[in-house]
Amino acid sequence: MSDTWADENTGELLMEFVDTDGSHGKVKVELQTPTLAFSDPGPTALIPDAAALSNALLEKAFLLRRAVNTTPAINGSGPYDLVKDKLRFVWNGEEGERVTWELPAPVETCLQSDQLYVDLTNTDVANLIAYVKANCLSAEGDAITDVALAFRTRPGHVKNQL
Repeated sequence: MSDTWADENTGELLMEFVDTDGSHGKVKVELQTPTLAFSDPGPTALIPDAAALSNALLEKAFLLRRAVNTTPAINGSGPYDLVKDKLRFVWNGEEGERVTWELPAPVETCLQSDQLYVDLTNTDVANLIAYVKANCLSAEGDAITDVALAFRTRPGHVKNQL
């Protein structure tokens, strides 16, 4: 069984601000009417109003679109199917910057025998790495060149103390 995906306009407007130190702040707003056109009344009015209220530079605005999994193929059958359990990928950008992603609920087969580090020779992992290197950029717009580190993170467990 494989997943089936359907396109959906979200009605979400994401605005990214940057300050003089280069730090970024984001604001996500739900629009009443989903749109993919910045010329529509919602984004046309909201973007300059938000920019006028901030001392930071409104650097980017995004109208979000998503794909919804309408018939998911369920993988979660192992002991690692909690979303708080993650695979953390740290990628190298071509100018030395680092990009970090966390993917929830890793499947056990993508981990090395120590159950900590990601097995970079695993077919699914290798396919993901190849796609990212060929198609993804850092926040600075530089190509991602390789994986610096890939490992599993788990939430801390707190014992019930009475």
